[in-house]
Amino acid sequence: MENINKLVFENIINIASTINNSSILNEKYIHHYFTRLMQESFSKIDLVKINTNKLFPEWPTYNKFVGNEYARYHYDQKKKNFFKQHKGYSGYIDFAIGSYNSPDIGVEFTLEEGWYNEAVIFDFLKLLDYDNPFKTVFSLNIIMRKKDLTKGKALINFEEKINQTLLEVRNRLNDNIDNNKEYHFIISEISNNIKSDYNERRHWYHSNLTGGWLEGENLPDLINQKTIMGQLKLF
Repeated sequence: MENINKLVFENIINIASTINNSSILNEKYIHHYFTRLMQESFSKIDLVKINTNKLFPEWPTYNKFVGNEYARYHYDQKKKNFFKQHKGYSGYIDFAIGSYNSPDIGVEFTLEEGWYNEAVIFDFLKLLDYDNPFKTVFSLNIIMRKKDLTKGKALINFEEKINQTLLEVRNRLNDNIDNNKEYHFIISEISNNIKSDYNERRHWYHSNLTGGWLEGENLPDLINQKTIMGQLKLF
């Protein structure tokens, strides 16, 4: 499974490092591209021998008819947020990898023109929920800016929002945070430079090893940074 984790991570880094800004793109493009990358080097989706599949898009955390009885969630119309609820509805994971009823890896993507706080929180919440079976989880959140990368006070405010996401996940999950899961969360901000074939970008990275969000322009270099604090729990 370690080799599969490495492959998933490499494909996510590939997407974050190469994608350019375009109003044509939406999240489904990322899903299709990631599927192609995984099928090229890991496991092709088979519609005949379905039980042999290892890559499952739109995987439900709860569907008793297929044997999944993990976490359930509810959307509060007044508060405009998602929270865990025993009698709620399934939370869908963009990709689950492994065996269908007990996948080892969960992957979530978002692609928006701005920062949609609740969408990111809900993805983190599902991935870190103790009641979901994943051992390793990944999240890539891409923000397509209309012009330049965020600067000055706007950047300070944006980074504060990023920090608040994980605190909010902790508040909503309470004791259901799974500190033993290996997690890799990436936020990528892409500028819109019509005069260049390559857009400027900035990344934020958080994992069990970082102890906080790391920020930089080159994602592979950022991920290879090591902290003297060693292995850390999320909270």
